[in-house]
Amino acid sequence: MGKKDSQIFSEAAQKLYDAIMEIKYGRPFHSFNFIMLHNIYMLGSILYYKLDESILSDTDFDKLCKYLLDNFDAAKKVIRHADETFVKANLEAGTGYNIKFSVIWWNIAQHYQRIK
Repeated sequence: MGKKDSQIFSEAAQKLYDAIMEIKYGRPFHSFNFIMLHNIYMLGSILYYKLDESILSDTDFDKLCKYLLDNFDAAKKVIRHADETFVKANLEAGTGYNIKFSVIWWNIAQHYQRIK
């Protein structure tokens, strides 16, 4: 991974950190775009299920899953690779347990852990 890649992952992790803090302080999900919400879902899943770290309370994660499920068709239209990472059954169950995470998500997760 080059210096430029590292900077990109670091910036992505910082944006996610900022958004997660806003959620923790009461910003409603509908005020975020679907891509950001999907990214929070992905980061929350990799950290929780693979790295044993929680970024949202269980209640907030469940609410995020419900919001994405309720808006599934609209969200799926704007999320790249939605068929691979954005599965209705997972959202119904409130989980991201069985997602196969790309190296990009592993890098973002590592940078996120350095920020907090």
